[in-house]
Amino acid sequence: LKNKRLAMADDDNRNDLNLKYYPKIVNIELGIINTGYSVDENDVYYYKDDKEAEVKRNEELEKSQNGSQNEKSNAADEKDTKQTWDNQLEFLLSCIAMSVGLGNVWRFPFTVLFNHFNPKFRIAFENGGGAFLVPYIVSLVIVGRPMYYLEMCIGQFSRLVFNKRGFQHRGPVKVWEVVPFFRGIGYTSMIAVLCTVSFYCSIMAVTVYYFFASFLTPLPWSETICENNSTIPNSTLVSLLSENGPDVCELHEQSNTSISELYYFHKVFPQLEDINNGIGVPHWKLALCLLLAWVIIYLCIVKGIQSAGKVAYFTAIFPYVVLICLLIRGLTLPGSLNGIYYFIRPQWDKILSPKVWFAAVSQCFFSLTVGFGTITFLSSHNKFRHNVYRDAIIISITDTLTSLLAGCTIFSILGYLADSMGVEVSEVTKGGPGLAFIAFPDALAKLTWFPQGFAVIFFLMLFVLGIGSAVSLTGQLITIIREQYPSWKEWRVGLVMCLIGFCTGMVFITPGGQFILTLVNHNGADFIIYITAMLEIIAVSWVYGVNNFCKDLKFMLGRETELYWKVCWAFIMPVFLLSLLVYYFVQYDWLTHEGVQFPTSAVVCGWILSGISLSCLPFCAIHAVSNSPGETWMEKLKASFKPSSSWGPKIPAERELWLKMKEEDDVDCLDKKQVDRMSIASTVTPKSDGVP
Repeated sequence: LKNKRLAMADDDNRNDLNLKYYPKIVNIELGIINTGYSVDENDVYYYKDDKEAEVKRNEELEKSQNGSQNEKSNAADEKDTKQTWDNQLEFLLSCIAMSVGLGNVWRFPFTVLFNHFNPKFRIAFENGGGAFLVPYIVSLVIVGRPMYYLEMCIGQFSRLVFNKRGFQHRGPVKVWEVVPFFRGIGYTSMIAVLCTVSFYCSIMAVTVYYFFASFLTPLPWSETICENNSTIPNSTLVSLLSENGPDVCELHEQSNTSISELYYFHKVFPQLEDINNGIGVPHWKLALCLLLAWVIIYLCIVKGIQSAGKVAYFTAIFPYVVLICLLIRGLTLPGSLNGIYYFIRPQWDKILSPKVWFAAVSQCFFSLTVGFGTITFLSSHNKFRHNVYRDAIIISITDTLTSLLAGCTIFSILGYLADSMGVEVSEVTKGGPGLAFIAFPDALAKLTWFPQGFAVIFFLMLFVLGIGSAVSLTGQLITIIREQYPSWKEWRVGLVMCLIGFCTGMVFITPGGQFILTLVNHNGADFIIYITAMLEIIAVSWVYGVNNFCKDLKFMLGRETELYWKVCWAFIMPVFLLSLLVYYFVQYDWLTHEGVQFPTSAVVCGWILSGISLSCLPFCAIHAVSNSPGETWMEKLKASFKPSSSWGPKIPAERELWLKMKEEDDVDCLDKKQVDRMSIASTVTPKSDGVP
């Protein structure tokens, strides 16, 4: 602590500026520091001669010792940030809206049957049908739920950071002050989030197109268009199908391809067979739909969580209303039970297959959106004593039940489609975009009663599911930027991020855009998240220590952490995630899209994207080591694996009690010098203007 900066009180300047502590920097020796000084997180010492502030601090400390008064004190200190959830329900619904997304509707039902997203596994019942639910639920219990709870806890526990603008909420980068060596996890996940939200919104653009098309009578992808083409004006055919409408009908007769499939590939989203000669230019109609999607996202995030929390009431609840309505309608149709039975029919001989367990862990992993840092971002806006234990249980169960509800709903309608066509359910089963924009719209068009209405609410539901996830992902990006540049206005950062998202999303709505989507999803999201999640659990469980983390949770939540959570965090999850990563490389094959191999140049670009993302890990680690205290590199390296001085609660009353608990338990995870320095820092009381 030698030669640190001392801020001596300058009475004249202090009174002129109406500040409690006005710094004038000089160098001092440790020997003259006494109880008259306070220190902030930047090692700036303040001469403390204000008796009124001392009395106020003691009163707050006394109040904080009365259990329930802690949260009231925290709320009073945080009121100026205006960045906490208005109520607990907003946080819960925001998490549900983020986790329950498009993947629950078009990925889970078909992962149960086969891994439609991996071209190597396209055999029906490759994943065992209903038997897949056993490894999925096991994976949820020992991997998904513990990971979700861990990210919630670490975000809420270290939710505040102090800078020149006062208290602000930490994001997925600053939270890694718990182990500075792993700070690169936050930046790596940021790139993965940017990739994900970009192609997510391109899918939403197609959804917007179908939403507006659903208001037309008859539906433009229904067989009525071609059956009655002699009575429908040619101009209508041109506007509904393509520039050569009658040719599409002729193609339908010649190839026996459904109108819904021709409508998607010839009218809405013409696509290339390969990208050897480029990807083409964006479709202008989809570009307008993409712009509309990003405008709506911006309106949802323009005021931060204050606006996003209100949007969550609709984005989290509306999809359930639609799914239940569609399920009720589907159960009244002939063949619906055959479709549901096809969905849940088990093949028990597949249950021990490594492929099935790999698919189960992957589906559980990405369904809950763990590893992206978004859960940490959302929970950082909670009150310090908020019951995240309850929320983690509720959200993980809700996500699973939603996937099952969506599966039964989808296959009840597909069962009706198969019955009306006189074919097996397997022949009309498609995954991903094929479900949302071909198979399911085809089934809706065959409804005899009000098909337009069901089509409208179905595509509106898909759009709302996308909005719920995109709002949280974009909000996370804004938080990461404002962590580094707190003076930047939130609405301006949000506007810039939405413009960047729109520009990058244009790539995915080109004729070769689906190839790029597959490439970016594989190298910029899936692969990266495997890495960051494994490093995340290692950093918290093995480096910081499960016991230390559980003591922090006891201090925050007032409850002991059960053995179940400790075992999952310390042993099961690291082994599972490492096995998942190893299997990922073992079964890796040359990347393909719809059976078409990517050119070498595209695969190289994909791995360059992965390299850029992962390069954040060593660069940030080197930066953390070089800025850690110590005279030798070995001392600096050891210090980078210990929590920095800014780790932990920031509200003074909470921080002082937490540090006291650490000292009484003789916890060795914190450097003793850091504990001493932070003990002095806890005496600083935040002022309304953000200046200590």
